Amino acid sequence: MKAPGNKEKASCRVEWKDLLAFCIALYQILAPQLLATMAAVGIIAFLLLRFWLK
Repeated sequence: MKAPGNKEKASCRVEWKDLLAFCIALYQILAPQLLATMAAVGIIAFLLLRFWLK
């Protein structure tokens, strides 16, 4: 009974680490795109507000 429990815990730990690594890799891939998108949205909003306030 104890051996399968230990194996399950080990597999859960491996899956958790794999999931964490996947999330970190995904963040590294998407973060520059998200930052660029947010910068573009900010610039567009700034320009629109600037023209509207004139």
